[in-house]
Amino acid sequence: MEAAFSIRIILRQGGERMTLNAYRDEARDFMGAIGAPGEGPEPKIAWLDEEFRLLKGAVSANEPDKIRHQIYDMLFLLFELSADYGFDLDGEWAPGRRRKGKKYLGAPAKQRFSPALPPRKGRLPRVNGSPS
Repeated sequence: MEAAFSIRIILRQGGERMTLNAYRDEARDFMGAIGAPGEGPEPKIAWLDEEFRLLKGAVSANEPDKIRHQIYDMLFLLFELSADYGFDLDGEWAPGRRRKGKKYLGAPAKQRFSPALPPRKGRLPRVNGSPS
């Protein structure tokens, strides 16, 4: 199974745009390939707490490489949790966007976010020309 997993990853990294569910499936396949037991959500929540602690330290120290790494680690754990529960993340994205727009922007339910929105207070400055 490891060989199939490696091939799938190489094919996906060939510039193809991946959906949230594809990342969820990648996390599920990886966990299967390494023979990870179905330990339930509790250990993953504890690991998320630890990764968040490390992320806060990296942000405080303004270490972009470590910030990027911690964000990846946290995303992977979230994708694992999504796989454990069989959540449809792509299906949740549009309703979640509408809820956020309505809650924070007072926007009509169908309004999409605009990339021209001003940054929220407290955001990190741009690092190496990319948005934080």
